[in-house]
Order: sequence, then structure tokens, then C-alpha cells
Amino acid sequence: ATPRPVTAGYTLELTSLGVSAPIVFEPTTSITKITDALNRGVVHYVNTPDPGDWGVSIIVGHSSKPRGYYGKYAYTFSKLEKLDEGDTFRIIKDGVPMTFRISRKAILNPGTPDAAVLAELENPTGKSVILMTCWPTGSASKRVAVRAELVE
Repeated sequence: ATPRPVTAGYTLELTSLGVSAPIVFEPTTSITKITDALNRGVVHYVNTPDPGDWGVSIIVGHSSKPRGYYGKYAYTFSKLEKLDEGDTFRIIKDGVPMTFRISRKAILNPGTPDAAVLAELENPTGKSVILMTCWPTGSASKRVAVRAELVE
């Protein structure tokens, strides 16, 4: 497959948190390249479907400013844990909005992930998105993840 341009016309809008950020499509699983892409927005994980397609799309973002960070999206997901089940957000694709409703929120330990929680989050039951970041803010000890389903 031909890699798409990193600016693929997608924007994430978490209006309740005052967040708007481009979604960067990094075509590799290289941590170095994903980290670099986070300087330009939030990052779509390459081995997952595009937002709005069937399956579970994973989007990661920073919750605090890591050492050496030079972008303006360091705190994009700093308040992600404030989102609750039933809250909505939008992803804009080429000017067309898609609304997602949060169905699940979880705190995970990255060193020893809770396999059952992770499996539940990633179970493809429709057109879903998982937003994930380090947690608590300023730490990389855990991850907060919210799963949302496409509603319109």
C-alpha cells in the first residue's frame, strides 16, 4: 500500500476540552517517527483502520510536554480522563464531521497491560475510535484510554 500524506485531511475536535488537532498518519510503527509526528498533532496508529471505517482506529497524543518537544500539541490529551461515557467528540474528514460517543474509559498499566480490558477496548464491534495518552499528566506510568463509537 502506498503511504498516504501525513496531512490526510483529518482533524480531531474535543470541544468540551477546548481541543482541536490535526490527525497525523504516520505510516510506520517506529517509536522515533511516531514521537516526531506528535510534534504536528495527534497520531493515528498505522495498523488500525481510518477513523470512520469499520473496526477500531487508535489515536495517540501527548498529555504533557516531553523533553525535546517543539510542537504546539504537547497538552492535547492532558484532560482526556475528564471525558465520560456518553460524552461526544468529532473527527472532521475533508470538511465532513463524524460524531463519536464515548462508550468506555479505562486506565491501563503499560508494563503489565490488563489483557481483558485491552481486548474489550479493541474488540471491533462497529466503527470505533480509541483515544490514548500517558496518565497521570506529567507521568508515563499509566495510560488512559477512551473508546467511542461512530453515531453519525
